[in-house]
Amino acid sequence: MTPSDINDLAGRMKQNIADMRAGLVGESLRGKVLIMAAQIDDLLSDVIDDAPKPANYKPKNWWTFAAKIKFVRELGLMPRLEADALHALREIRNVAAHELKPFSLEVEPQVTNLEKFVSSSLKNDATKKAIEESFSLKKPVQQFVILSLFHVFSLQIMRHKLKTAALQATAENKS
Repeated sequence: MTPSDINDLAGRMKQNIADMRAGLVGESLRGKVLIMAAQIDDLLSDVIDDAPKPANYKPKNWWTFAAKIKFVRELGLMPRLEADALHALREIRNVAAHELKPFSLEVEPQVTNLEKFVSSSLKNDATKKAIEESFSLKKPVQQFVILSLFHVFSLQIMRHKLKTAALQATAENKS
Protein backbone atom coordinates (compact mmCIF):
# COMPACT_ATOMS: atom_id res chain seq x y z
CA MET A 1 0.00 0.00 0.00
CA THR A 2 1.40 3.36 -0.99
CA PRO A 3 1.53 6.39 1.33
CA SER A 4 -1.15 7.96 -0.86
CA ASP A 5 -3.40 4.91 -0.33
CA ILE A 6 -2.84 5.10 3.42
CA ASN A 7 -3.66 8.81 3.48
CA ASP A 8 -6.78 8.19 1.39
CA LEU A 9 -7.92 5.41 3.71
CA ALA A 10 -7.24 7.52 6.80
CA GLY A 11 -9.17 10.43 5.30
CA ARG A 12 -12.16 8.25 4.43
CA MET A 13 -12.20 6.68 7.89
CA LYS A 14 -11.85 10.07 9.57
CA GLN A 15 -14.78 11.40 7.51
CA ASN A 16 -16.84 8.28 8.26
CA ILE A 17 -16.27 8.72 12.00
CA ALA A 18 -17.03 12.46 11.80
CA ASP A 19 -20.27 11.62 9.97
CA MET A 20 -21.16 9.06 12.64
CA ARG A 21 -20.50 11.53 15.46
CA ALA A 22 -22.62 14.15 13.71
CA GLY A 23 -25.38 11.57 13.26
CA LEU A 24 -25.45 10.99 17.01
CA VAL A 25 -26.11 14.64 17.85
CA GLY A 26 -29.61 14.96 19.25
CA GLU A 27 -29.98 11.22 19.86
CA SER A 28 -30.94 10.02 23.30
CA LEU A 29 -28.38 8.02 25.24
CA ARG A 30 -30.36 4.85 24.45
CA GLY A 31 -30.32 5.81 20.76
CA LYS A 32 -26.57 6.41 20.81
CA VAL A 33 -25.96 3.03 22.41
CA LEU A 34 -28.19 1.21 19.93
CA ILE A 35 -26.72 3.01 16.90
CA MET A 36 -23.10 2.41 17.92
CA ALA A 37 -23.73 -1.23 18.79
CA ALA A 38 -25.49 -1.74 15.44
CA GLN A 39 -22.53 -0.19 13.59
CA ILE A 40 -20.11 -2.52 15.35
CA ASP A 41 -22.39 -5.52 14.86
CA ASP A 42 -22.57 -4.76 11.11
CA LEU A 43 -18.79 -4.35 10.86
CA LEU A 44 -18.27 -7.69 12.59
CA SER A 45 -20.51 -9.26 9.91
CA ASP A 46 -18.39 -7.60 7.21
CA VAL A 47 -15.18 -8.85 8.82
CA ILE A 48 -16.59 -12.39 8.94
CA ASP A 49 -17.60 -12.15 5.27
CA ASP A 50 -14.13 -10.87 4.27
CA ALA A 51 -12.03 -13.20 6.45
CA PRO A 52 -10.49 -16.44 5.22
CA LYS A 53 -12.38 -19.28 6.86
CA PRO A 54 -11.13 -22.61 8.18
CA ALA A 55 -11.77 -25.67 6.01
CA ASN A 56 -14.50 -26.91 8.38
CA TYR A 57 -16.37 -23.58 8.33
CA LYS A 58 -20.13 -23.81 7.82
CA PRO A 59 -21.88 -20.51 7.05
CA LYS A 60 -24.69 -19.50 9.39
CA ASN A 61 -27.92 -17.84 8.36
CA TRP A 62 -27.85 -15.86 11.58
CA TRP A 63 -25.22 -14.67 13.98
CA THR A 64 -25.76 -13.17 17.40
CA PHE A 65 -23.58 -10.24 18.40
CA ALA A 66 -21.80 -12.52 20.92
CA ALA A 67 -21.23 -15.27 18.32
CA LYS A 68 -19.72 -12.77 15.87
CA ILE A 69 -17.28 -11.49 18.49
CA LYS A 70 -16.35 -15.04 19.46
CA PHE A 71 -15.86 -16.17 15.85
CA VAL A 72 -13.71 -13.17 14.87
CA ARG A 73 -11.63 -13.86 17.99
CA GLU A 74 -11.34 -17.57 17.09
CA LEU A 75 -10.12 -16.60 13.61
CA GLY A 76 -7.23 -14.83 15.35
CA LEU A 77 -8.28 -11.42 14.06
CA MET A 78 -9.12 -9.80 17.38
CA PRO A 79 -7.09 -9.56 20.57
CA ARG A 80 -8.74 -10.81 23.75
CA LEU A 81 -9.01 -7.33 25.25
CA GLU A 82 -10.87 -6.01 22.22
CA ALA A 83 -13.24 -8.98 22.39
CA ASP A 84 -13.73 -8.32 26.13
CA ALA A 85 -14.53 -4.67 25.36
CA LEU A 86 -17.05 -5.62 22.67
CA HIS A 87 -18.73 -8.12 24.99
CA ALA A 88 -19.10 -5.33 27.59
CA LEU A 89 -20.52 -3.05 24.87
CA ARG A 90 -22.93 -5.87 23.96
CA GLU A 91 -24.10 -6.04 27.58
CA ILE A 92 -24.70 -2.28 27.59
CA ARG A 93 -26.63 -2.62 24.32
CA ASN A 94 -28.74 -5.47 25.68
CA VAL A 95 -29.92 -3.42 28.65
CA ALA A 96 -30.64 -0.43 26.38
CA ALA A 97 -32.58 -2.59 23.93
CA HIS A 98 -34.54 -4.81 26.29
CA GLU A 99 -35.43 -2.80 29.39
CA LEU A 100 -38.35 -0.42 29.47
CA LYS A 101 -37.17 1.70 32.39
CA PRO A 102 -35.22 4.91 31.71
CA PHE A 103 -31.73 4.12 30.46
CA SER A 104 -28.58 5.45 32.13
CA LEU A 105 -24.89 4.59 32.17
CA GLU A 106 -24.75 5.79 35.77
CA VAL A 107 -26.73 2.97 37.45
CA GLU A 108 -26.06 -0.75 37.76
CA PRO A 109 -25.50 -2.92 35.81
CA GLN A 110 -24.39 -0.24 33.36
CA VAL A 111 -21.77 1.26 35.67
CA THR A 112 -19.99 -2.10 35.84
CA ASN A 113 -20.48 -2.79 32.12
CA LEU A 114 -19.11 0.64 31.21
CA GLU A 115 -16.11 0.15 33.53
CA LYS A 116 -15.37 -3.17 31.76
CA PHE A 117 -15.80 -1.51 28.35
CA VAL A 118 -13.48 1.37 29.23
CA SER A 119 -10.83 -0.71 30.99
CA SER A 120 -10.68 -3.34 28.21
CA SER A 121 -10.64 -0.64 25.51
CA LEU A 122 -7.80 1.26 27.17
CA LYS A 123 -5.53 -1.59 28.34
CA ASN A 124 -3.03 -0.83 25.58
CA ASP A 125 -0.90 2.08 26.83
CA ALA A 126 -0.44 3.63 23.38
CA THR A 127 -4.19 3.54 22.71
CA LYS A 128 -4.97 4.94 26.15
CA LYS A 129 -2.50 7.81 25.70
CA ALA A 130 -3.73 8.68 22.20
CA ILE A 131 -7.40 8.66 23.15
CA GLU A 132 -6.97 10.50 26.45
CA GLU A 133 -4.83 13.18 24.76
CA SER A 134 -7.36 13.68 21.97
CA PHE A 135 -10.74 13.36 23.69
CA SER A 136 -12.48 14.19 26.93
CA LEU A 137 -13.61 11.03 28.68
CA LYS A 138 -14.98 12.66 31.82
CA LYS A 139 -18.66 11.79 31.31
CA PRO A 140 -19.99 8.26 30.84
CA VAL A 141 -21.65 9.15 27.52
CA GLN A 142 -18.32 10.55 26.23
CA GLN A 143 -16.55 7.37 27.27
CA PHE A 144 -19.12 5.22 25.51
CA VAL A 145 -19.29 7.19 22.25
CA ILE A 146 -15.55 7.87 21.82
CA LEU A 147 -14.52 4.31 22.65
CA SER A 148 -17.28 2.89 20.44
CA LEU A 149 -15.96 5.04 17.59
CA PHE A 150 -12.48 3.72 18.35
CA HIS A 151 -13.77 0.16 17.93
CA VAL A 152 -15.54 1.12 14.69
CA PHE A 153 -12.25 2.50 13.40
CA SER A 154 -10.39 -0.63 14.55
CA LEU A 155 -12.86 -2.91 12.74
CA GLN A 156 -12.68 -0.76 9.60
CA ILE A 157 -8.90 -1.15 9.61
CA MET A 158 -9.24 -4.90 10.17
CA ARG A 159 -11.61 -5.13 7.22
CA HIS A 160 -9.30 -3.07 5.02
CA LYS A 161 -6.37 -5.37 5.87
CA LEU A 162 -8.44 -8.45 5.01
CA LYS A 163 -9.45 -6.99 1.65
CA THR A 164 -5.87 -5.95 0.88
CA ALA A 165 -4.59 -9.43 1.74
CA ALA A 166 -7.26 -11.02 -0.47
CA LEU A 167 -6.33 -8.75 -3.39
CA GLN A 168 -2.65 -9.56 -2.94
CA ALA A 169 -3.38 -13.29 -2.83
CA THR A 170 -5.47 -13.02 -6.00
CA ALA A 171 -2.69 -11.12 -7.76
CA GLU A 172 -0.08 -13.67 -6.67
CA ASN A 173 -2.25 -16.56 -7.89
CA LYS A 174 -2.58 -14.91 -11.32
CA SER A 175 1.18 -14.47 -11.73
